Amino acid sequence: MAFRPDIASEELQLSQQDVSTSLSEEQIVADIAGALGMAPAEVTHDLDLLDAGLDSIRLMSLVEKWRSAGSAHVDFPVLASDPVVGTWIEVLLSGLVSAEAETSADDAGQGVVS
Repeated sequence: MAFRPDIASEELQLSQQDVSTSLSEEQIVADIAGALGMAPAEVTHDLDLLDAGLDSIRLMSLVEKWRSAGSAHVDFPVLASDPVVGTWIEVLLSGLVSAEAETSADDAGQGVVS
């Protein structure tokens, strides 16, 4: 199989687009479904991901993907300790809200002179 720069370039652009989009519940479910080889509609909030076949390697891949998408707070041990879709969504989205609040607070404090 020969290297095709046009395909490699398209794949790079797609991966950069994935990183630039903010993480949403739909994206989290789609990422989990992709890791498990399932349709997103099959991924319910009460799905136990270990029972569904998620292993530690795929979990690490998801963690790295979500960190690249801007969820720097994503932590393997936290997700592994409660491998249920609904819990992950809460953890991932609550971290985004916290990060946005910190950024807003930092921005608000920039104009204050002591």
